[in-house]
Amino acid sequence: LLQVDTSAPFSHLWTKGLNGTQMDIQVAAASLALSHQAAPEMLPLLERALTAKTQMSPDAALESAYIWTAIQVDEAAAAKAEPVARRLTETFPASAEATALYMQVLMKQNKLAEAENVAIKFTKAEGDDPAVTNWLINCYESEKRFKDSAALALKMSSGEKATTMSYNLMGWDAVLAHAVPPETLEAVQHAATSNASNAPLLHTLAMMYAEVGKGREARSMAAQAMANWGLTEPNSEIWLIYGRIAEDYGLTEEARSAYRKVESPIYKALTPDSTSFAIAQERLKLLEQRTNKPIN
Repeated sequence: LLQVDTSAPFSHLWTKGLNGTQMDIQVAAASLALSHQAAPEMLPLLERALTAKTQMSPDAALESAYIWTAIQVDEAAAAKAEPVARRLTETFPASAEATALYMQVLMKQNKLAEAENVAIKFTKAEGDDPAVTNWLINCYESEKRFKDSAALALKMSSGEKATTMSYNLMGWDAVLAHAVPPETLEAVQHAATSNASNAPLLHTLAMMYAEVGKGREARSMAAQAMANWGLTEPNSEIWLIYGRIAEDYGLTEEARSAYRKVESPIYKALTPDSTSFAIAQERLKLLEQRTNKPIN
């Protein structure tokens, strides 16, 4: 069975130890370097290895590493990887991980309707799986269908297969929809209590608190997220929370200042409208409308 995450490709590719060829060693090393920064350098190596390997027999782990790296590079790389991703889902139709990779390749190219159809087809055949459903939620976010994404996230969090990511998505989508139901806040609170070291989840809970006007709780949770991230100074995600708290207290200039410190992502996100930067820009525009003062 295919398993795709940041460590699985390495465990499948590195099987020959010191007896491996130079290409074996390079490909295994490349599979460990799956990051935005390393992807452009690693992609040509993985492409060469894939070409050589495919001539003999398909290698799911190598294909997975190649697809994931292509997604990190740019739309053109994702387009080139699309046939490989499609073939992987055809070879492993019951693999949620392969389906999720295929969806990400499509989303990178802004083929959102196709990605949604892939998810729906998989779910009808195999049932709900977080690996696929979480990306369907992200797909809805990309289409700015925040109510749909929030509803699907809520459904996922109440199921037996709910994950920390499910709760995180549910909470964040509630923030994006500007509607944080009490039951959603309670569910994310419970998840955060059980996962106190999960900084992204704590950050999401802090934003939910800020959204419903609980500034003290939002600041406390933001401090916990900072500690788990190992930060001594706020990053963009924390400045977003501070801006939302200040705005709720009527401190318009302080809110503006905080929102302006939220930086644009270095790499284009698959769901750009759901990033901290996108939210900060939205809040700045709202403040401009209220005060008739330019954003800059």
